[in-house]
Amino acid sequence: MTLLKDVKFVPEQAIEIKAYHLLADFEAQYGTIVSPPVPIDRIIEKFLDLRFDWDEIDDTEDDKILGCLLPGKKKILMNSRHVKFFDQYWGTEAYTKAHEVGHWDLHVVKPGDPHQLGLPGFDKGKQYLCRNSTADSREIQAEIYAAYLLMPHQLVMQEIDGLDLTRWPNLYRLKDIFGVSITAMTKRLSKLGLIYVRDKVIYRSEEESQGYTTMF
Repeated sequence: MTLLKDVKFVPEQAIEIKAYHLLADFEAQYGTIVSPPVPIDRIIEKFLDLRFDWDEIDDTEDDKILGCLLPGKKKILMNSRHVKFFDQYWGTEAYTKAHEVGHWDLHVVKPGDPHQLGLPGFDKGKQYLCRNSTADSREIQAEIYAAYLLMPHQLVMQEIDGLDLTRWPNLYRLKDIFGVSITAMTKRLSKLGLIYVRDKVIYRSEEESQGYTTMF
């Protein structure tokens, strides 16, 4: 991501609230999302009035760019060089789109937005390339935002009811339901404290992975 300057620390809870405000505003206009997947394309085109398109964006295998945001044109551009990657790793396309929505919602200053976090705004005349390899704070914030947007707490808890989360087939079923990658789904469940993964084995907690169990 091309930067104006680094962004100060933002509490994750503030990013979560921001994503949920967007979902609530969308639902107020288009109806409640009663089950996954979250309709990310509809949110982008119908609610945010953004366009998305495909075109080649120059990158390398070591510095992969999956998409970019053009704030001045209100456009999300997906890198057509990686169509096969998106097809192979199902769910990464939706996550990339949600990531760009995160940049739009968090980092593009929009006067009159009651939920604006006050982050430094993007120069609307520039193109911002989202790189896989960067650890920049804006990229981290957009990744966190995408997780909350595509896997909101209420829908996750609804879908895992009665499900044994220590079985990989159940996690793969969940990731298909939410339209995300298995990596994104695993990270989300881990963040919620519902699982702990160690050496590709799923435990209910870190304590359980170390051999400690509870009586309840």
